[in-house]
Amino acid sequence: MHSPLSIAVMSLALASAAYAHPFKRAFGSFLDNFPRIPVPKIPESTTSATTTTSFQAAPPRQTVMINTDWKYDNGSTSVTNLTCGTQFEATGNTTYRSLLQYPYAAGFSNVTSGESTVCGACYVLEWAGNYVGVQIIDGAEEYGGTETFTLSGEAYDWLLLNETTSPVVTGTIVDGPFACPEHQKFVAINP
Repeated sequence: MHSPLSIAVMSLALASAAYAHPFKRAFGSFLDNFPRIPVPKIPESTTSATTTTSFQAAPPRQTVMINTDWKYDNGSTSVTNLTCGTQFEATGNTTYRSLLQYPYAAGFSNVTSGESTVCGACYVLEWAGNYVGVQIIDGAEEYGGTETFTLSGEAYDWLLLNETTSPVVTGTIVDGPFACPEHQKFVAINP
């Protein structure tokens, strides 16, 4: 079962909401293809005169390092260059662009071989209140002894909203690994 945030990130059926994005001027209508979905704050408990509703607290989020590598942004690159390439080729994917969640792709330090069960899985990551969903397509080097995600440039820029020039940031795993939605692209959401 996925968290409400994961479901919101996966859904493309919701109408696009108005938003301000630092790349809007640079990318224009391209960003209009990514609807914005506000993330509701769910209280731990709510009490009214007639009912009391309790919510189970979410487990603590795992801290990870997040960096970028623009090599994932060239959609015509063959998947044979990826640690997970043999799994993708077996399902008929030949280039990065053919991957399910492209360009929201990432390498993950827990992927050490092409047989990894994490290959092709999806994660939702958070940094400073911004969220992005990514599909794991490759391995990555750990940074500072901490599990590390290496995001495509597009996914990294979306997550960070150009708010930092740091090449590596500390973020958290909100959800994952889980099976990527088959007929939907991730929606990057940032309140």
